[in-house]
Amino acid sequence: MRVKGIGEAEGDLLEAIRKILPNILIISSLDMHATVTKRMIDNCDGYVGYKCVPHTDTYETGIHAAKMTIDCLEHNFIPKMSAVHVPFIVAGERSETSVEPMKSYTDLLRKQELNKNLMACSILLGFHWGDTEENGVTALVVSRDSQTLSDEKAME
Repeated sequence: MRVKGIGEAEGDLLEAIRKILPNILIISSLDMHATVTKRMIDNCDGYVGYKCVPHTDTYETGIHAAKMTIDCLEHNFIPKMSAVHVPFIVAGERSETSVEPMKSYTDLLRKQELNKNLMACSILLGFHWGDTEENGVTALVVSRDSQTLSDEKAME
């Protein structure tokens, strides 16, 4: 979401929360069409994106984010997150997960998440009608404890 005079609202909100509560764990779900920004990455510990377009998995994605949070709190760790931004846009009609390329990408994400060390694997497409500098596709991976694993899987 964009706000005139602020830019992306999510980054602004997360940055404000971090200023007040610098050590609080923040894990969030994101719409698959989220435009991920540096402020969003810098001020959140982990994200999990929807894997369905149309968005029929909002409830399941919320549960996924909640389980990630519970795991971190119960086992006292901060997850490791990596995001790789690719400066291109997937056309709206090709963002549906029942057609290629998203069908194969979504299958790959689900397969990757079977790895017990990976908490979440997401491809966030950006908002294809949004004209912002940050817009584009972001491959985002959250692991339990390995920045190297997150980095490698996001790049993959």
